[in-house]
Amino acid sequence: MSKRNELPIRVINPKRLPVWSIPAARIPIGDGYKPSLAMMPDGTLVMLAMVAGPPDEKLPDGKVHEWTGIYRSDDGGQTWSTMRRLEDMIGREQWLTCTSGGILFASSHMLIPDTHNDTDHVISFLHRSTDGGQTWQRTRATIDGDMRCGTPEKTGSNVGRNVVEMPDGTLLFGVSATNSNVAYLWRSTDGGETWDRSLRVDIRGFYDNYDGFFAEDWTYLNDSGALLHWIRVGHPSPMAFMNDTRPDPTNGNDNNDRTMWTRSNDGGKTWSRVTDFSNYGQMYPRVIKLHDGRLLMTLTQRALFNPLGLRAVISYDDGDTWTLDRDHLVIEGFTPWGLNSGGGFGNSVQLADGTLVSCYSYRPDEQSTQLEVVRWKLP
Repeated sequence: MSKRNELPIRVINPKRLPVWSIPAARIPIGDGYKPSLAMMPDGTLVMLAMVAGPPDEKLPDGKVHEWTGIYRSDDGGQTWSTMRRLEDMIGREQWLTCTSGGILFASSHMLIPDTHNDTDHVISFLHRSTDGGQTWQRTRATIDGDMRCGTPEKTGSNVGRNVVEMPDGTLLFGVSATNSNVAYLWRSTDGGETWDRSLRVDIRGFYDNYDGFFAEDWTYLNDSGALLHWIRVGHPSPMAFMNDTRPDPTNGNDNNDRTMWTRSNDGGKTWSRVTDFSNYGQMYPRVIKLHDGRLLMTLTQRALFNPLGLRAVISYDDGDTWTLDRDHLVIEGFTPWGLNSGGGFGNSVQLADGTLVSCYSYRPDEQSTQLEVVRWKLP
């Protein structure tokens, strides 16, 4: 293994963690962007990633054609299959959820200029697989008619990143009308085969962000039964600014967006007022519970603060507080300064032996993005 593949994970301001760095084994995968990783009940790892193309076809001016590749690992992420193109999945930024019964879900959204998009607005989807990711069924996530509560149809809909599994097996999935405070929490009692779309989430009076309440977000069910919800916010929303006295550093650049959070104690019907979380340029949170009870959040540092790339923070109290200013982990920081749209965007899973496997993409130059996973253990 080369020294590059043995670069450790850096610990910023260690307090409860007893080290400044953590040994790591990095496994290069190949071309791709914004990966998402899930572990099946039998321990098999499944990873999705975005690919732009096709490179051998000439597209109409202004059009894009994005597709999804899938990888598998049967040895805890040490080796990976050759990427296979998923012909039955469309959209971008697919984020994976695996239920306790082994059903895979992947949420995605599609840009207006995508060759698959037959509308004049962004559209969103939920993909479902019952055979470990070999084949996928697709549901278009829409809010229609009177349920839009006056929000124009042409603004489209957004979706939450993940599906939440409740203790009784009920699945929750968030869908929002773009540029509004209209949002619904879909519910399924049959493993996602069908969805009750009727529950409107009460966020009126305190949420004002273009992307909607369920969009570029993450929802986690903690041990006390609370749903913790993190949302990316940015311009032109008035919520783009942190509630302190520092000057606005964003200059309208979405790489400088930030994260806010809220919680629900009644299964998602009502939510607390959203408050600041982390710093500018930090987004795309993902949360898992570790074997020892700690919570690990991976998030992306996309701009403003070096190094760019995938970070992680810890909660010792079921998600009430996080080590944002101490015990802050830099999982990877390979994207050079100035190429900030390519760094990070990954997540972690924990194997039976305690090993963590984290995936990420980074941009070595302006023209390419690379996928990689890293195996490590948290002290």
